Amino acid sequence: MYVEDDNSGLFCIQSRGKFGFIDKSGRIVVRPRFDSPSRFREGLATVEYRGKTGYINRTGEFVSKPEYGDDCGEFRNGFASVQLDRKYGSIDRRGRAVGRLEFSACGSFSEGLAHVCKGGKSFHGFAAQGGKWGFIDENGKTAIEPQFDGADEFREGRACVNVGGKSDGSIGIQGGKWGFIDKTGCFVVKPRYSRPSRFSGDVAVVHVGTKCGLIDRSGRAVARARFDQVNDFQDSLTPASVAGKWGFINKTGKWKVARRFDMAWRFDEGLAKVRVGKDREARCGFVSRTGRMKIPMQYANAYSFREGLAPVALSDGHGRSKWGFVDRRGRMVIRPQFDYAWQFYEGLASVQFDNLWGAVDKSGRLVVPLRYSKVGIFHGGLAEVQTATEPVKSGYVNRQGKLVWKPTR
Repeated sequence: MYVEDDNSGLFCIQSRGKFGFIDKSGRIVVRPRFDSPSRFREGLATVEYRGKTGYINRTGEFVSKPEYGDDCGEFRNGFASVQLDRKYGSIDRRGRAVGRLEFSACGSFSEGLAHVCKGGKSFHGFAAQGGKWGFIDENGKTAIEPQFDGADEFREGRACVNVGGKSDGSIGIQGGKWGFIDKTGCFVVKPRYSRPSRFSGDVAVVHVGTKCGLIDRSGRAVARARFDQVNDFQDSLTPASVAGKWGFINKTGKWKVARRFDMAWRFDEGLAKVRVGKDREARCGFVSRTGRMKIPMQYANAYSFREGLAPVALSDGHGRSKWGFVDRRGRMVIRPQFDYAWQFYEGLASVQFDNLWGAVDKSGRLVVPLRYSKVGIFHGGLAEVQTATEPVKSGYVNRQGKLVWKPTR
């Protein structure tokens, strides 16, 4: 079952083998009549009905009647990719086809354009063997003629495309070189890179053989390809590695946190998880943007900060550990007592003890009792739970720990 992501407060439920939706009070809003679980994206849900795929709104009405095959996508940026008679295309939020469904593969719309493949053999609608890739606009008209051997979506006015490569028979492209085009289809960065990439924060991580570097939107190298790995920029700093050691670089490739870790993760709430050692000897801590160790390397495992707290695991020295939670000053605010723990969402975190799951608040009080085989993250006021006995059934609890939809199949 899924919870939707656009805050309309609808949750997928199952009853007597059919799927529908409830609100956070447990009231059925869309009666169970569909053949598979689904979730809402941008106010519409992809549903299977009598062997065909269609799209419904929040009242359960079809905005696009069930007529498509089983290889359809969710809505993104106002459009969804659909499949009919082994051909692909897109529909808008009114259910109208955007041009003709004539492609062997169709990507999502981004920045007003979608990458599509003409000719070749389809692989799940978003990849194709053979054929040529180009771009269509939101009216379904050709914006960039199909001419590339691979293509990715537009980000920050640039799209990564491949010349000379061939499909690997799955979803990837082998060989050839990758470069970047603008929305006229002209190369801004000539094809010379070994892997596809995307722009993020006006820079892109590019691959030259086995090394990584950084370029700006004009294609100018802002950091030569000397790194072994560089994560995409979601921030002003990103993790990078050379010779197996990780640190953090800025958008010019300068080390802002020296590489001295065996692994590093992105910054969340001003702190980044880092690790030294491997396997049972591994220890985790948290570093600031200046490189200062804000929380010492003393934990067997940890997850990033969320809502002011981070789950951490303390080892007993015999291969076992207990999980608790620390604040950003490194103070243990919920003592290590759980066999496993996850991050906080909407003020509650899922925890496990003796193979049973529940959820605690930020004081460590058990709000959802330890009686389930799964407690999902809270979103929109509810979390999915699954029974600990066979047959496994799914339901929902609210933030007070009360079942608003009793587990059903």
